[in-house]
Amino acid sequence: MNRQDIVAGLAERDDLPWPTLSFCLETPAACVPTFLLLLERETRGLPVSAEEHDALFFGIHLLAALRIEEAFKPLSAILCSDSQKAAALVHDSVGDTIPRALMALGADQADACWDIVASPRTDWLVREAFLRCWTFNVLDGHLPLDVAAEKLRQFPTTVAPEPDNLLWIAWMTAIADLGLTSLSPLVQLTFESGQIEQNALGVLPSDMKVFRDDLEDALHARADDDTGTYAHWLEHKAYTPFSGTLQDFIQAGKHVLKDGGLSEDRLPSDARLLVAADSTNPFDGHSRG
Repeated sequence: MNRQDIVAGLAERDDLPWPTLSFCLETPAACVPTFLLLLERETRGLPVSAEEHDALFFGIHLLAALRIEEAFKPLSAILCSDSQKAAALVHDSVGDTIPRALMALGADQADACWDIVASPRTDWLVREAFLRCWTFNVLDGHLPLDVAAEKLRQFPTTVAPEPDNLLWIAWMTAIADLGLTSLSPLVQLTFESGQIEQNALGVLPSDMKVFRDDLEDALHARADDDTGTYAHWLEHKAYTPFSGTLQDFIQAGKHVLKDGGLSEDRLPSDARLLVAADSTNPFDGHSRG
């Protein structure tokens, strides 16, 4: 396949372009320069054709699957720019596969992630995606837990989202998933003081119970002698970098394909076998998050 074939194939929206994706995964040199260039053009506001723009959605996920770390900075710039422009490129995957793409691209990028988390001009969903990537950096050992705990402790005063901002829930999730029991009283105090506004469209009193349950689950996963328990917890909580399996691309494709996803009978037979191997519940239609 040449560049034009790749772009045309990945711009397809009727079906998952698995043959093109497979070729790119097996032949990185054929696609990486193209999508790094398109990312740069998007970042700088230079002309990109409609076909190239559509292809870049899967191109971003390919760069993540291939661990092309040079893509982290331009992708971050796009996500943090005009929210409508970012949404037109990545769609609802910003709350699903994009955080996992950032995990794949942003190893040892905890400081850059936190800077975006603390940026009040950035959409809260994007900030949440980078907070998940930051949390993954901690879980993966790129940032010491005590340093992370101090940043999260200072969050109500240094980041200080608006009282009705749903980023508060992401903050609570990070504390719980890192097993930071020492910060549990701070979460309770932030609720009781009214710094976190509770309303029907935002944070609810029931979110405190979710926080406590998540904290307990995280502590249990770490304490279990069976290493598979922790691995399963990471998978369940979506702290797994986007790896480029067929199942990963099916999950990403749900956000852009015309029918919102794929059924098994629309995949080649060999691809069906790959899906079955990737997941214990293939084609269940649910996000890993």
